[in-house]
Amino acid sequence: MGKCHGYRQQLVANFIFQLITTQDLVKTHITSVIEHGVFGRHSFIDKGQFPHDSNLTISVLTDVLWTISKKGKKALPPVLFLQADNCWRENKNKYVLAFCEVLVSLEIFNEIHFCFLYVGHTHEDIDQSFSTVAKVLLENDAQTLPDLINLVPGLSEIRGVPDFRAWLTPLLNNVSGHTKPLQYKVLHNQTSLNTSKVDLFFRGNSDQSWKSMGSLLNTKPTHRIISKRTENVMADLESLELGTIDQRIKNWRIMFGHQDDSSLRWWQCFAEESKRVSETDRQLRQFSNRGSRWHLAKLPRCHAEDGVVPPVEDVLGPDLQKMLDDETAEPQVTVTGRKKQKTAPRH
Repeated sequence: MGKCHGYRQQLVANFIFQLITTQDLVKTHITSVIEHGVFGRHSFIDKGQFPHDSNLTISVLTDVLWTISKKGKKALPPVLFLQADNCWRENKNKYVLAFCEVLVSLEIFNEIHFCFLYVGHTHEDIDQSFSTVAKVLLENDAQTLPDLINLVPGLSEIRGVPDFRAWLTPLLNNVSGHTKPLQYKVLHNQTSLNTSKVDLFFRGNSDQSWKSMGSLLNTKPTHRIISKRTENVMADLESLELGTIDQRIKNWRIMFGHQDDSSLRWWQCFAEESKRVSETDRQLRQFSNRGSRWHLAKLPRCHAEDGVVPPVEDVLGPDLQKMLDDETAEPQVTVTGRKKQKTAPRH
């Protein structure tokens, strides 16, 4: 009986596997930020309805800075160190660099260092943290998006993404070649006793000298400019394949079991709402604008008592310095002669 029961279970498992494939499932995407100041992690999930580009990166960065700033009176440090994947679409592009310049121009930070690892060497601590998500999902079922959010600590849903690219475009100068350097820094360049301007510097790696690239912004951001928020990016619900989602939900019923139909009801409500807001452009625009917040105008400025912080020149923490030293260390090979073994004298 034991063998027969196990065989029936295997048949059911094979049937479910053939009925439901990865194409039937709704794909999700998690973006994470590690806050090394207090070793905090901030994670954001979407269903692929927003492009994974500089808008999403800047939106996540702004949300994290706003969350940190609420922790205390002087929660934001005068110098910000950023390290990101060497990906031009999401991170290493003129919009993210220009946003760093905006943060310094508004005196939210006195200085920002923006670094990237070498191509092929991006397996860093943020990648390691995703293994914990995989481990949680191996040990627990997440049948709905709220289930997944409850399982992963610090995870929140992205409901809207401001169109930072459209907001920054009128302020931008032309730039080229900016996807090559591995390190950038943005800081106030003192031009006289009471005035300063913001300049950007770049270099290939830590062995090279900094080179000035001037300013990416043709206009200095003012309170009026940053207070005028932009529209949100229009959500793309077609990527969810709403036309076939009803049949897919019927197939998922097998996985949900019979003891509780709350997961099935959640997906049915999700499908109904997605179809409803997709009926007209106006409804989709209202749906896209909900839930997002324009935190840029609310970020605190550097405190006057902090004064002008001297530029940071290659000062890294011990962990980052060790990673950099290991990455750039020259290999050493040493060959030594073998000691001859003493042989006993013959008698």
